[in-house]
Amino acid sequence: MLLAIPLSATVLFAGWGVVSAGLQGRGADRLQSLVAVSAAVGELVDELGRERVTAAELVSSARGSANPLLEQVARTDRVVGEYRQRRGRFGASDRDAERLLAPFDGQLMRLPGLREQVRDRSVSRTAVLVRYRVAISLGLAVRESVSQVGGADGQVADLLRVAAALSRASEYTGIQQTAVLAAGGGVLTQALQQELAGARAGYDEALLTVTQRSSARWRSWLDQALSGPEVLAAQRVDDVVTRSRVGSRLRVDVDEWARVSAQRRERLHAVQTRVDADIAAEVSQRRAEQWATTGVLSGAALVLVAVAGVLAFRQGRALTSRLRRVRDAVTGMAAVDLPDLVRRVSVADPANPAAMPPAPAALAAAGAGRDEVDEVTAAFDTLAAAVYRIAIDLSRQRRVAAGAVEAVGRRCQGMAHRLLRELDLAERDEADSRTLATFFRLDNLAAQLQHATQSLLVLSGRSLGAVHPEPVALVTVAQAALSRIQEYRRVVSGAIDERVAVPPALIDDLVHLLASLLDNATRYSPDEVVVTGHLLGDRVIVQVTDTGSGIEPELLRRLNSELADPAPMIEWSTFAGRAWPRWRCWRRHMACGCGCCQGGRVARSRRSRFRPASSWSRPRRRGRCPGARWRAGGHPAPALRPLMSPPRRPRGPRAGRRRRRGVSSHGCRIPWTRRPRYCRSSRRHVRRGVWTR
Repeated sequence: MLLAIPLSATVLFAGWGVVSAGLQGRGADRLQSLVAVSAAVGELVDELGRERVTAAELVSSARGSANPLLEQVARTDRVVGEYRQRRGRFGASDRDAERLLAPFDGQLMRLPGLREQVRDRSVSRTAVLVRYRVAISLGLAVRESVSQVGGADGQVADLLRVAAALSRASEYTGIQQTAVLAAGGGVLTQALQQELAGARAGYDEALLTVTQRSSARWRSWLDQALSGPEVLAAQRVDDVVTRSRVGSRLRVDVDEWARVSAQRRERLHAVQTRVDADIAAEVSQRRAEQWATTGVLSGAALVLVAVAGVLAFRQGRALTSRLRRVRDAVTGMAAVDLPDLVRRVSVADPANPAAMPPAPAALAAAGAGRDEVDEVTAAFDTLAAAVYRIAIDLSRQRRVAAGAVEAVGRRCQGMAHRLLRELDLAERDEADSRTLATFFRLDNLAAQLQHATQSLLVLSGRSLGAVHPEPVALVTVAQAALSRIQEYRRVVSGAIDERVAVPPALIDDLVHLLASLLDNATRYSPDEVVVTGHLLGDRVIVQVTDTGSGIEPELLRRLNSELADPAPMIEWSTFAGRAWPRWRCWRRHMACGCGCCQGGRVARSRRSRFRPASSWSRPRRRGRCPGARWRAGGHPAPALRPLMSPPRRPRGPRAGRRRRRGVSSHGCRIPWTRRPRYCRSSRRHVRRGVWTR
């Protein structure tokens, strides 16, 4: 496609040259045909002049024979046949030639009627002379206009003017001859004298034109034709006629005048015939040269087009192949290489140059003589290098931002732990119920602060820090999550299967995730929120049910697509701030690291459902999952102390009851209104029930 325009231009200009040369050849053919018609018209004009003299003599003589007229008519008709044969080459489509020849053709069509009148002697001599003179004048007009209609150049046009001047000189000689014959030796009238003077002036002007425009050879032909005794005798008679005065009798031998005039016309016609032959030869030669030029140009154009086509095909194939390679390389780089490079840069440590992946390989070939394709490829290489640098800068910025967020989160986490520890110390020795209620509310606020701090740690991509030695029951995890939200009074704990245990590596993350879900449900739902958990095949379904407004279908589709194929960053408005830490927590911590974990999705419902992976859904055999420890019979171990508070330090025999006030037997902090009367989830504390309000 890139070479189609220059190739089309080459074909166009080659075709234009061939067409122009062909049109010039057609013009040469047309000019040759017009020259042949002009020569035939010259012959026909000469025969019509002779026929005019014969017809005038027949009309003037009452007893003259018509045989000379019939013989002359036969010769004239033969020339008319030749003219019409050459005239037939021009059809109606050639309007210029048709406009030139149509008047003369009309006069030729009227000749048979005139001849009948002459044979019957039913027409006057003057009418005969006038009608023949009109036909001859139209023939002379054809001879003079051939150069213009045929589009001849200056040289050929001068040659055609010379031939027309010879025909005009012969016609003026015939006019003089018929005028003197009409006078018949009578008195010279004023009209006759003017006619003879005009004919003599026209004759001299025609010969002057021939002398000025013809070549030396043609002038020599004319000089030879106008020399000799007959021409001198005709000149003497002409001088006598010219010197005669009006009213005097012409003292001219009519027969002698007719003979010498006819002889002079024959000589002029001979020169005219030779000139017409030379003109026809010249035009034929130019026509042959023009067609030879047209053939050479056509062949050169065909060769040029063929060479251009071959070169364009080869260059086009090479260029197309290179462009396709560049396209495939750029497409592969944009679709696979650059995203993979950005992912590897994002997980690498910018501070360690050895850990950073290498820059993308250059697509453009090295060298000084690069063309436009290599320049475009080099531009893509520059773009890829810029993307690589930007990815490194973004990775460094993310590391710095994550480190800053982690530092703030760790400090806040430490402050939250110290605050919870101080509240525990204050709760142990407090006996007043109102003050203890205030401590419990502060304890709940501190738990919410710890939850927000852990969200900062999740955003920074770091772990929550606590590692538990044994699995914990799912109901205990739910109670711990419930203690970290503000509206915990509106949460109803439904049926939670006690056989389900959570692996140690997932305890803190699941608590944080459930706390986020419960907080979202209580914030955007006017009624109570129910949390349940049960086994379904080899999975555990943890369901948080609320009566909120639900999620729009488009946002739901977007959330599921983000969960299925997570990106390094997600728009803040997509997950409305709080959901982003939950999503990060779910993506990073819901798998235990054994490779057997499945993904989750958000159900399209007004109820919030969370379907976690199957790695912690059902009790498994020892060794199947490295993060889980199971007791015989499928019951979880009863230890979850580090979830909310640091290890307890017993003080005296009565410190156990106060020390565990507001804390379950597994170490989970329980909200004030949801604390049970007795906590019997562990046989180790059956005989020491925890006293609560």
